[in-house]
Amino acid sequence: MSTRLNDSDQALPFGGVDWQISDDWKLGGEATDFGGTFRLTRQLAAQWSASLFAGFAQREFRLDPQSAISDGILRDSFAPVGLELGWKLSDHSLIRVDAGFSAYEQLRIDDHSGNQIAKKNVDPAPFVGVTASFVF
Repeated sequence: MSTRLNDSDQALPFGGVDWQISDDWKLGGEATDFGGTFRLTRQLAAQWSASLFAGFAQREFRLDPQSAISDGILRDSFAPVGLELGWKLSDHSLIRVDAGFSAYEQLRIDDHSGNQIAKKNVDPAPFVGVTASFVF
């Protein structure tokens, strides 16, 4: 359950999943305040893994009171899909490289009362990311 700017609470249908299908395959899913992601992972070697992931998220941003739409809200809904390669350097460090595209994205602008002013479906766009995690 998450709260929204100038709107009622919202529940997104995501839950946590952590299923070790076999020694090499794992299905995982996690919910966040903004949405959730499901991930199917194959362990390639002791230090290497590859994943296919898909998710959905919604973000909201309050517009500047001095803007043309004073105290308006920008709502961004999107669904990323992609592949990820993980390299476990040690029990305490991991580097991940992911690439994919936003299969769905919609931008919406509401006024300060929550009335829709504009809505735009955005064309699919590619992305690439690198994440380094260190646990102490």
